[in-house]
Amino acid sequence: MEGDPIPGSSGTGNPQAIGTATSPIDVGEVMLTGVSKAKQIDNSLSYMGIHSLSSYQASKNRLNEAINNCRECKELESVEKGLFIGIPLLLATGGAGGFVFSGEMTVGAISTRALTDAGVQFTANFSTNGGDISNAIKRVNLTQTTLAGLGLNYIGNAVISTGVNVSISSQRFVLNGTVSTQEYVTQAGMSAFGGAAVSKINSSQLFKSTVIGTYMQTTTSLGQTAGATVANTLMNVPDYTRATIQNNMP
Repeated sequence: MEGDPIPGSSGTGNPQAIGTATSPIDVGEVMLTGVSKAKQIDNSLSYMGIHSLSSYQASKNRLNEAINNCRECKELESVEKGLFIGIPLLLATGGAGGFVFSGEMTVGAISTRALTDAGVQFTANFSTNGGDISNAIKRVNLTQTTLAGLGLNYIGNAVISTGVNVSISSQRFVLNGTVSTQEYVTQAGMSAFGGAAVSKINSSQLFKSTVIGTYMQTTTSLGQTAGATVANTLMNVPDYTRATIQNNMP
């Protein structure tokens, strides 16, 4: 401890006075026994962040569990998905034009269109349910048949009749969850896009020529009644195919 203190020190006994400027003394490792306020704040914020994240996850899990155990909540969730996913998708394919009524509005014309749609549905149901006539009749969607009779565009018909499926055997609605989100989106989408395909086929010159040619040949061979029957059947083949494929979709 000989020599003059380091300039600026307070003299012997002060830590700065140990050794001299030319002969410093190694005092060994210095241990800090306190934590700075900045470090304390940093640790506190880290704890708060971890605690908040844990609380958020726990709250989220409780909410999911509550929804899963609540039938009304699941139904509402199904309706929301159907309304905000399914309908915009279908409207995008036709816009407001998808809800236009067309065709002659006499009793005879409306009845013919409705019976034609019911016949197509019945045939598709019959061919996909093992040949059960009674079941095929009971499964005909009366909402779809009614709207088809009134001449509503296939897009609007798909949106409404899929969400309000009224038949002899059951009444199922998207608003109360008896029509699931998956079924609504799948069936309404198939009906809309299938309807677009059917419309394209029916309006094509090749298809029209085929129907007319078949009618003339059948009429010449078997008479006008047979020719009209075969022609009408052929005209409904695209729609029957769509309905059959739709019946096999989940």
